[in-house]
Amino acid sequence: MTPTESEYTVGTIEVFHTSSSKANDPRAKYNGTINLPIGHKREPDCRSFESETIFDKDIVIPMRDGTVLRGDGSVQLENRDFQRSCSPHMGSDNEREDIIAMIKKYPLVNDYWQDKRAQSHLIQCPAYVLASMATSLHLFGSIRGFEQIPHDKKWLRLHPTQEWHDLYQPESVTDFKKFLDFYMKDLDNKRTSPRSNPPRWDANPEELNFTLTFPERSALIGPVKAVLFMSCPNHDDMDVFIILRKADAEGKVLRNINIPIPDLHAVDPGIPEEKDVEMVNTHQYIGPMGVLRASHRKHDESLSTEN
Repeated sequence: MTPTESEYTVGTIEVFHTSSSKANDPRAKYNGTINLPIGHKREPDCRSFESETIFDKDIVIPMRDGTVLRGDGSVQLENRDFQRSCSPHMGSDNEREDIIAMIKKYPLVNDYWQDKRAQSHLIQCPAYVLASMATSLHLFGSIRGFEQIPHDKKWLRLHPTQEWHDLYQPESVTDFKKFLDFYMKDLDNKRTSPRSNPPRWDANPEELNFTLTFPERSALIGPVKAVLFMSCPNHDDMDVFIILRKADAEGKVLRNINIPIPDLHAVDPGIPEEKDVEMVNTHQYIGPMGVLRASHRKHDESLSTEN
């Protein structure tokens, strides 16, 4: 479908729009507020709810300009496949922003994309931030948002499983309650920070490998930074990819299964072993990765941090 320009602009950028699924589309149907009792299960094999839950659909969200949104909300990501999969479910009798067209026309940061960044520096209340180290969907934004909160009344919890799975684990709820107790009841239950060790590195003519061997069970917490100096005699630019991988004692490179096998098997009996887990980002994770185009390496001192 051909995108159309509208009178709506962000900064100096005119925003493309395209047709939405109509509000009467079956995919856009909502049935209001549902009271879910203790013990409710979405499916027979799903985990039961531990407390009574009010589940709201089609929530009315009035905007300052008079526009009325109804959600479930949607986060706009610069990912074309993700947008294509989500777009049909954005029901409305009006048009919607055409993110795909905007990515094609404006692949670099401008006023439009800056407007979609969360303003974490405005947060003044205590903040509990989650970051999944097992998927690359929201990790970068979670860490950046945590760093930009302008006070120290904030907790960051890094966890090794897929985000939605983690939210409903009893230990996750327990940790969040500790945060609430600390800031609302003045209970002293701060957590301690682990120590880290410096790595050693080896290199060969084709790639640079850093190796760090742990003599005992350890945890790495915090951002990873690589400072590289390189040249490319045959081109005037290049894309640099850096990835941190985990290997076992024999040197076999490992993958992380983001949702424990027993939990996956409970909802899909066709997944009895790790080899049966689908090779998608939400299910398997190979390690944190950074990507940078060499020509974009200049620092913005107003945004850069030591990490």
